[in-house]
Order: sequence, then structure tokens, then C-alpha cells
Amino acid sequence: MNRIAYALAIALGLSSIAMLSSCGGGSSTEQPVFSISVAALPDGTVGTAYNQTVSVVNGTPPFQWGVRSGSLPDQLSLGKSTSELDVISGIPDMKQAAVKFTIVVSDSKGHIASESYTLNINNPPAPAIDTSGVPPAGTVTVSYSSTFAATGGLAPLVWSETGALPMGLIFAHNGTLSGRPIAAGTFPISVTVTDKLGQTDTRSFTIVTNPSEISNARLNGHYAFLFQGFTPSNNTFDLAGSFMADGAGGISSGHIDRNGVGESPVSDTTFSGNYSFDSTDQGTIEIKNTAAELDVIFRFVTMGPAGSPATSATIIEYDNLGYGTGTALRQDPTAFSNSGITNDYIFRLWGTTASGSHAAAAGRFKADGGGGVSNAVMDVNQAGTFSSNAAFTLNYSVPIGSTHGRGNATLKATLGGSPITLDFAIYIVSATEAYLIGNDTVTGSVPLFSGVTAQQMGTPFSKASMNGTFVYTTQGVVNSGANAGLADSSAGLISMDGAGNSSLTGDENMASVISQPNFAGDYDIDTNGRVTMTGGLRPPVMYLSGDVGFIVGTDDNASGGTFQKQTQDPAEKTTLEGTVAYFSTIGMVSLWNITSKTAFSGGTYNGYWDVGIAYFFPKTYLHFSGNYTIAANGRGIADADVEYPEAFYIVGKNTFVRISSISPDDHFPGLVIGTCEQTSTAGFGSCP
Repeated sequence: MNRIAYALAIALGLSSIAMLSSCGGGSSTEQPVFSISVAALPDGTVGTAYNQTVSVVNGTPPFQWGVRSGSLPDQLSLGKSTSELDVISGIPDMKQAAVKFTIVVSDSKGHIASESYTLNINNPPAPAIDTSGVPPAGTVTVSYSSTFAATGGLAPLVWSETGALPMGLIFAHNGTLSGRPIAAGTFPISVTVTDKLGQTDTRSFTIVTNPSEISNARLNGHYAFLFQGFTPSNNTFDLAGSFMADGAGGISSGHIDRNGVGESPVSDTTFSGNYSFDSTDQGTIEIKNTAAELDVIFRFVTMGPAGSPATSATIIEYDNLGYGTGTALRQDPTAFSNSGITNDYIFRLWGTTASGSHAAAAGRFKADGGGGVSNAVMDVNQAGTFSSNAAFTLNYSVPIGSTHGRGNATLKATLGGSPITLDFAIYIVSATEAYLIGNDTVTGSVPLFSGVTAQQMGTPFSKASMNGTFVYTTQGVVNSGANAGLADSSAGLISMDGAGNSSLTGDENMASVISQPNFAGDYDIDTNGRVTMTGGLRPPVMYLSGDVGFIVGTDDNASGGTFQKQTQDPAEKTTLEGTVAYFSTIGMVSLWNITSKTAFSGGTYNGYWDVGIAYFFPKTYLHFSGNYTIAANGRGIADADVEYPEAFYIVGKNTFVRISSISPDDHFPGLVIGTCEQTSTAGFGSCP
């Protein structure tokens, strides 16, 4: 056999072996199939994280994964893995039905595998309100908080309610019902929860608030009070006094002084009486001395830390013998002596002459603890006649062993070239505070003066002592013209830069003449805290103590008032939340005098007034409500359910001052204060 024939024979033989092998006659193994192992994917849920692994069977890494013939559901994606595993993940944000797509993978040998899928994205179950935790019962004046819960739904859940919530409770969008109820009763409400997808559930609940647990022990101890009011014939009269509350509804050891236009002063009349609280945490006091023909009824609201005797109260007269407003403060009997009056003090006086003209004064002195003072100056405005920086002498006496803190003081000064002597009864509150009431017969030149003192803090002073924004209020009486005898009320902001530059902006209602005073100028502060300003027509004079103080106007209407530094927390300038005491300021010249507890939240407010109304028998539990907005500087506008809009200014957390109206139709504007706790006669306090 030649070489060619031999090679051909070998080739034919190898071919035969190969054919036999392919026909199963040999021992070779079958190659495995390259594929995706996951044949189906579970459905997803809107808002819930989706995480599903897909993997390959056989193949040689590295791998390349991808999607073709369709796309994954919205917000889901396939990872970029090069291993045999890859992940479909994401958080779907909407319902999607029968989404079709194909996943394909290839390996390093060029093998390709694919798998087709159909995937549903379903909505979660609708939210369902949990009714097992029925809102617990509340108690009038006691802090309350209860949060509704729901299962299911897509967060965030937003809650709302309809129905008549108990006064003082606020329903928040997070489902929390909180506040301090100020009315007892049974209150059906309907609560709705809505999830992000618009799915809702609504259930009915009944909220029960029980009567106040506050007992008569809330008023317990020695209290001094000062009241300014008007007789039915519109003559001004003032009351000042003290009493002992026994914590059980009884009043004893009462002493009172009264003076008024067209009447003779009545000094140190004794009295007794009783008091009680009602379901709104407001109360009634009656004081009487039958022999002295004294029988006066007041409504009041207490303030101060819960669970302790009230530190202060606001009062209105609540009979048909007169109307007006006042304050009461718990006394410290250890200060009932001359030595209890020792230190620097500022004071404010306001009053009326026999002709009905208004008078105002503010000043300062240093008491020596022995009945005398030094470094005494004051500014006095009587019907527009202004006496500036007038020196005076003052002698005071509080009897040793006094059980009620009553004493006497005599002030002598020369005003406008004429000497004047003013006699006062003093009621000591503490070493830092006292009430004063004039006990001279009121004439055209001797006004009926009453007022307050407060210990002066921060001496010595300089321009740097006032750096920030201060909320002010003033009240006066129109001195002449067609509106003579009507009120002039204002509130606003005074800004000081600590270096002598100042500006003022505010709201004023002068017997229905509405204006917004706005001016800039300079200011100066002497070492004793007397503050003078320039700018505007008649800039005021102020006496400073720390961050608060008293004002006497240089205007024709003899305005006077108070000021306090506004909070520096921007959030507290634009927020008003919670239940606060709400009352007319003492000395308000208005036909309406009110005291109440009022709930504020989310731009709305509501509450119940106790009202002393001129010419009419007083009213209790008059409901009022409205809406309010607050600007960045703390100025707010309230649109009440009465006919007049109102302007107010935030002082601090849940504390404000308010002009009762800024309407040209209101001839009797007044001032109102809302606060959680009044901490001193010089300031408006703050919430805990």
C-alpha cells in the first residue's frame, strides 16, 4: 500500500470512530444547559421596598445582565452585577398591573439565556383606624394627650376630625388630641385618616371631659388686688385691698380702700366673703361688709403652676353696680414691714381728674427700708400737660406686725411750678412688688391715681441695656373735641440697637381714628434707667427694669403703659399654641371687660368669655372664636366672630398683647393680654 492509500485509510478510520461516538456508541457526557433559574417573580406593594434575586444555571463568569422586550415596573431597576446573581430592587410608588419584561444574561463563552416575566405592583391595604384604644376621658384644666392609631395604608398618614371638640383641645394632623379642656361634657367627633394614596377610613368616637378637679385649694393664702372700674354713670373708681383665702372657699381678714370721681375716699374697710370654682377653671368671688354697704362680686381666672396655690389672678366686676378689670397677686407676709421695701423700684400710676381727663405717671426711686427714698424722679402727664424728670420726695410706713400688708405713703413734688401732695394706701405684695391707690379727694388738679411698683433690676443702665425688640402697650383718654372721654389704645414694637438708634411701629385706635404710628429716631438711657426717645410727634418716656418697664406718653391724651422685650426665638414670634388666660388689662377704658381661658392652634382660636358690660347685667360663658395670622415680626391680625378685626403682638411663647379692634366703627377700643402665667406686674410672663 502506497503512502497516499495508507493516509486515506487512517482518515476513513477516524471518521468511522467519530460517527460511532456520535451515535452513542462512545462514553462522552452531554453539555449542561445555560439558563436563568427563577421562573416567576412575586408581586410588589406600593411604598414597600422590593428586593428579588435572579440567578443563572451553568455558564462561565463574568456575566452580563440586562432587560429587553419591555421594562421593569416604575421605580424598580436591575443591578449591574457580573456574578451569577443579580437583584431587582426599588420602592414602587404607584399601582401597576401585569408589567411584562424579559431579563437576558450572557456569559464569557457567548452563551445567552433569557426569561420572560409578568409582575404586578399592588396598593397596600387601606388604613384602618384602631378603635380598641378609645380616647380616654379628660378632666377640665388637666393636661390631656391621646394619639389615634391605624394599621395599613401608605405613610404618611394624615388625620382630621369633624365635630365639636371639647374647648381647649386641639386635634393635630398626626392624630394627636391634646391640650387642656376648659369645658366639661360629652363630645361626639368623627375621625378620618388618609394615606398617601388617598385611601381613607373614618370612625366615630365620643370624648368625655369630666368637671375640673381643681378645688378651692387653688386659691389659698394672702392675696393683694388692684381694680379700676366705672360706675353705671361712667365715673371712675378704684379699689385696692388684700384678703386671706382659706383654700376651702372662705375669705377672711379682708381690707379694702376705695376712691372715685365724685365720691369721698373710703379707707381700710374690713370685709369677708367666699369664692368658688366652676367647670371651666374660672371662679366667682363675693366680698361684703353689710354695715359698710359693701357687696361686690367678681369673676376671676387663676394663673400659676398647676397643683399649687395660684400665684396670680385676673378679675372683672360681675354685678350691676359697675364694671372694670383688675389683677390679684399672692402676697409674701414676710415683706409686711418698712424693711420689706428696700431697693431700687420703678412705678407706674394712672388715673382720672374730676373733669374726666386722663393722667399718667412713671418714675423710679430707691427705698431705704426705713420709710424714706432717694434718687426719686418721675414724669407726669395730666391731660396733655407734661412735667419732665421731676424730682419728688416719698415717705412710706407699713405698721410692724401687719397681717395684711397695708401701709401708707405720701409723695410730694412740684409739677409745672405748682406744689402737689399725693397720699396713697399701699398693699405690699412682696419685696419686689406693691399696689398703690390714691386716697385724696379727686379734684381738677389732684387726679385719682392708682398703680404698681416693681423692683428695678439691671442698674446701672446705659444705651446697651436696650438691645432688641420690645412690645409696648399704652392707654389714654381723648382729652378734647367730639370724642373727649373715649379711649386711645395702642400696641406695637419698639426696636433698639444697643447704640442709640431706635424705631417704632404699631397700631392705634384713638376713639375709632385708626393709625399705624411708624418713626425712627435716637434714644438715650441714664444710669437710673430713664429712657428718652426722639422721632415722631410725641415720643414716650420709659423707665427700665431688666427687659421690662413702664411708659408715660407725652401726648395730649396722657397715655401710659408697659413694655417687655420680645423673644429672640424666631419660632416663638410666629407661633401661638395652647390654652392661655385671656383678659382685659387693668385700666382699660372700654364698654367690655373680659376674662377667660382661650385655646389657640393652627390659625384658629376659641374660648368662653366672662364679660362685664356697661349698662347691662354681666354675662358668663359667651362663646367666641376666630382666625388669626402672624407675620415674621410677631404682629398678628385676628378676624373674630365679632364685627371688628383686631391687631396683636407676640411677646414670647404663648404670650401676647392685643388691641380689641382696629376698626373705624369702634369708638371704645381696649387692650387685652393673653398669657399662660403672669409673673409680675411689670411683665406679661411666659408659658412653662
